[in-house]
Amino acid sequence: MMTTLTLVLLLAGAGKGSTETFVAPFEDVWTASLSTVAEEFTIENSNRADGTISFRSNTYDCSALLVKRGEKETAITVNAKSRRGGGFGISVKGPAEKIKRRFFDGVRKKLAPQ
Repeated sequence: MMTTLTLVLLLAGAGKGSTETFVAPFEDVWTASLSTVAEEFTIENSNRADGTISFRSNTYDCSALLVKRGEKETAITVNAKSRRGGGFGISVKGPAEKIKRRFFDGVRKKLAPQ
């Protein structure tokens, strides 16, 4: 089920977000994502039913969209937009890319077997 907010986030960041797929159930990836955001960033909002998490890092507004792809596969698309202007994912090697990498690295660590 997609809300208007989810659709707007997808359209605003179309083609500029970073997507990774995890071989893990949605619940596990959702928990790992929320935990990563709580530890690494400032959480703004989350909606499990829509699979959306809004957070910020310094001068960047960020969003993560989790999509269930089967029983044991979940894809996450992360967008980061500078509050100082510019578009989503304004630089391939800039701060937006570092935020995305920190997010995905954190999720991977949380999903790794202990």
